[in-house]
Amino acid sequence: MTRLSDLSVRNIKRRASESIGGRGDGALFFEKRASLIIEAYYRYTHNGKDNLVKIGQYKKGHSDSGYTLAECRQKAALLATERRECGGDLKQFLTEKDQEKQHQKKEQLAVESLEAKRGTFTSNSR
Repeated sequence: MTRLSDLSVRNIKRRASESIGGRGDGALFFEKRASLIIEAYYRYTHNGKDNLVKIGQYKKGHSDSGYTLAECRQKAALLATERRECGGDLKQFLTEKDQEKQHQKKEQLAVESLEAKRGTFTSNSR
């Protein structure tokens, strides 16, 4: 796969991709929607099946929201590294990681709620 330029990403007809790192590291994948928004994904293969992890919207111009091509490459490289470290299905790993964060947040809120309900034993004597 060839390395994409900003111009080639902005002018894609439907899809375009470039490889990330070496063999087996996956690819940075762009897809143009019917709304003309270009979405960036990290694409990898697990158990013979292509999987996509959404990076975000591609930033076409200076005033647009989203990620630049360089930022998309950086995020895809981080996802490739995380996939190597988890040693398996990245989507499942990220889902479990997100669930763990939500669980920790709920526990923290419960602790804060208990602390808020506790009264103080200081006297208000004047």
